[in-house]
Amino acid sequence: MMKIIKGPIGFLGNLVRAVGAGLQLFVRVLKVRCVIIGRL
Repeated sequence: MMKIIKGPIGFLGNLVRAVGAGLQLFVRVLKVRCVIIGRL
């Protein structure tokens, strides 16, 4: 917790990167599922 208080900019940068990576993964999985469903 003290690291966040001492370096909030670094924490926010990591948080933004993590959210971005999660969204990219979500979109990738969604695309794959749409292709699989489209073949059924």
